[in-house]
Amino acid sequence: MPASSTTTFPSPPSCPTSPPERVRAGRADLVLKRGMSNQGKHVFVGRYLTDDEWSAALESVDTPGDWIVQAYCPPDRLYAPDDTGTAPVEHEAIWGVFGFGQTYGGAFGRLMPCDQSRGVINSARGAKECAIFEV
Repeated sequence: MPASSTTTFPSPPSCPTSPPERVRAGRADLVLKRGMSNQGKHVFVGRYLTDDEWSAALESVDTPGDWIVQAYCPPDRLYAPDDTGTAPVEHEAIWGVFGFGQTYGGAFGRLMPCDQSRGVINSARGAKECAIFEV
């Protein structure tokens, strides 16, 4: 899409929101995300934050309707080469799957070494992208 283009998205249907106390108390099982953001910015994975950091993230919600709270889903873990390409280390993996109409179109992965992850597995945050070849 050209940089000068503007995309308008329809408003989501109304739905009940989570009570604030439940969101505060559910830190370890929740993720807070800003809808209009990119590169893993404005993504807060509760289980990787202290109570104070989680509270600060919740206080940063400045535009009602532009944030979502979702259940945490642990990423798959697998072994892949380290930065030197010589030793396998455990990584957290996010799978991206492509569909073209009703047809499967392929996949890719984003990998972050477990010891470097704070739950946000994004290329801008240091994750490596990899092709998935199918036979």
